[in-house]
Amino acid sequence: MLLRKDRFARKVALLKRVGLFDANDRSVVVRRAIVRDDLIRAYRLVHDVFVDKGYIDPGPNGIRIRLFEALPEMATFVAEADGQMVGVMSIVPDSPDMGLPADKCFKTELDRLRDAGRKVAEVTNLAVLSAYRRSNAFMELAKPVLAQALSAGCDDVFIAISPGHAKFFQDVLQFEPWGERRSYSDEKMDIVEGKRWNLRTLERRLLDCDRLLGDDACLHEHFFPGNAYHQYVRPWALMAKRAFLDPDVLRALFVKRCHLLERCSPEQRLAISRRWGSTIFADVYHGETAELTLA
Repeated sequence: MLLRKDRFARKVALLKRVGLFDANDRSVVVRRAIVRDDLIRAYRLVHDVFVDKGYIDPGPNGIRIRLFEALPEMATFVAEADGQMVGVMSIVPDSPDMGLPADKCFKTELDRLRDAGRKVAEVTNLAVLSAYRRSNAFMELAKPVLAQALSAGCDDVFIAISPGHAKFFQDVLQFEPWGERRSYSDEKMDIVEGKRWNLRTLERRLLDCDRLLGDDACLHEHFFPGNAYHQYVRPWALMAKRAFLDPDVLRALFVKRCHLLERCSPEQRLAISRRWGSTIFADVYHGETAELTLA
């Protein structure tokens, strides 16, 4: 235990020195992406970072929008520094009709949680500009993601993460292994590991970590008492849903940039229609059909 404690303390001390846990650094500001332009900028940043890392091939419109981005319940948080968007992190809750993005390769593992009656969400769209990967941008984004999951009553948060980052998620953030290595991408080889954040026991485990750290304790404070986003995520969610369910916003995101609805199956369009409302969905979808016909 002493050896484990020493290694753990050294790892956290190093992360603090490079700025990952710098609570006094106010240069990075995090908020929920609510208006159309913020969502477009966020999904462009995700596209660019993922292309740069080799996770996906370049898209024709330079933006990464999938079916899950069309769900009002997906919460996308952005980090800004010096007027520039430098990081993105989204969280999407599980649902019977849509499932989760990772179902395509981790469905067996996710079904184990569902079968146990647990409510699951998935972290997705995790992207930070290379110049800010040694800043506190990632850890600041993780705070509203946790607050959003707890506010939604989730028991677990799942993430498919590259092996190079897996030990940080497991050793420091207290994720548990939840799926062996496999490719996440439909387009190219993108090896990831499944990790699960057990929210029912997270606070206790972070307190245990802080007891090991002694004077360097920071994890529990970061995610719980020092996490101001616990009070923001509910009002942000109401604002985001109202702003999102605007036909002009939906057309800008899902018609003009990617023709998402045309590429969906009838079952997927029905699931989106339930969330947008049949009148708004018909307005947007018929407009897309007309645009494609004219083209």
